[in-house]
Amino acid sequence: MATLHRTDSALTGLDEDVLWDMMESHRHRIVSRVCPSRLTPYLRQAKVLDQLDEEEVLHSPRFTNTAMRVGHLLDLLQARGKNGAVAFLESLKFHNPDLYTLLTGLQPAGDFSSFSAQPAQPGRGYKKLVQDLEAKVATSGDSFYIRVNLALEAQAVGELQVQCNDILHVTDTMFRGRDCWHACRVGPYGTKGTERGTVPNYAGAQQRLIALIQDMAQQSPGARKPPSGGPQKLVRIVSVDRTTASPLRSSLEGALSERSRPEEPASSTACFWAESCFTLVPYSLVHPCRPGRPRPVLFVPRVVGRILSERLHLLQGFEKCAAEYLSQEEYEASSRRGDIIQEKEGSGGRYWVTCRAIECLMEKNTHALLDIRLDRVCALHGMDIFPIVIHIPVHEKAARKLKKALQRLSTSEEQLLEAGRQEEGTLDRVPCLCSSLAPDGWSDLETLLGCVRSAITDEQKKVVWTEQSPR
Repeated sequence: MATLHRTDSALTGLDEDVLWDMMESHRHRIVSRVCPSRLTPYLRQAKVLDQLDEEEVLHSPRFTNTAMRVGHLLDLLQARGKNGAVAFLESLKFHNPDLYTLLTGLQPAGDFSSFSAQPAQPGRGYKKLVQDLEAKVATSGDSFYIRVNLALEAQAVGELQVQCNDILHVTDTMFRGRDCWHACRVGPYGTKGTERGTVPNYAGAQQRLIALIQDMAQQSPGARKPPSGGPQKLVRIVSVDRTTASPLRSSLEGALSERSRPEEPASSTACFWAESCFTLVPYSLVHPCRPGRPRPVLFVPRVVGRILSERLHLLQGFEKCAAEYLSQEEYEASSRRGDIIQEKEGSGGRYWVTCRAIECLMEKNTHALLDIRLDRVCALHGMDIFPIVIHIPVHEKAARKLKKALQRLSTSEEQLLEAGRQEEGTLDRVPCLCSSLAPDGWSDLETLLGCVRSAITDEQKKVVWTEQSPR
């Protein structure tokens, strides 16, 4: 393979958000004109894609056309931050020079005049990247985002104080050795990091997760009473099959082998959990997504969602997503296309909520109001539909506020409380962040409606962090 001799330093001087805005504004041209198989070898050499990423982009059955594959490639590269943007643009210079000029306003030096005919030497092709790393213009090859599944107290100078469900951009997994990662906290409306510091590596975070769960189990109910300002979530219980491969788990295996040395014996508790309950996940790998159309909305609990949908669908910009009748032939065809979301309850297998119906409302610039189970969110993500999940915590006082509305649905306060307990238990398995309303932030149905509308508006502005399934 030839060695690249020239790169444009103008690109590395631009801010990460500027680079990605540049590409997002021409996304439709990129997905229609790029051949992903021509770019992935370069992107792998630039260390912004690995072999699994390339296999997924080029061969995953989830993507049925080239445009979908290029779109997924862009999403993966966006998770790599500035390096992903620069590497992609550099690859366009040689394989899509016209598109490169359209995006950057720069003229490539020539299709092949920038290449040498001599064999590549290790590192020579990326001399400029190495120079940028040394000058701290670009970050190291480590660049990925995680969702933190536990609250982490800062135990040393330079450590980040992290709350459960925070999103972090990890930039160095070998920071000061193997025991910690360097990362920065990511705000809700972008992918750029703010506060910087260190966090435990995967193994260390798992040990803290285990200890935190044990401490919570040993505390009395009174000692676990949340502060008056509202409960602060301490853990999110996520588990995967021990035999499942994961990019983050490789870090754990290496760290456990380091800890197994005689001079650093692991505790009996750590050994027990490492051998018997290796499924606890302290960090979940996530990717950013920026939906351009109004996102569908679903509520937890669903009973409250039905009450709110009756009011919201009367307002501009909201519409209930009705289940549609499907004959047996139509159902089989829709099922083969993967268009079926969920059967309407009590319909006898004749009415179904479909991806087509949700897409139709999104095309009308409308929020689709969904009455579906939480476990269907994963299926929606697989269809590139990213719903807003609004959680309304319910307790006896909240149930009394909704008494009249519940009666219209022939539902008792006790049934609402029971539904709330059951559905809230499944929130941890949702592969995206949810918006949870303050329990005492509303006094009646009208003020609840106002809180919900504000939450939907705010969520629509945010980056959607989709969790990478370990399966």
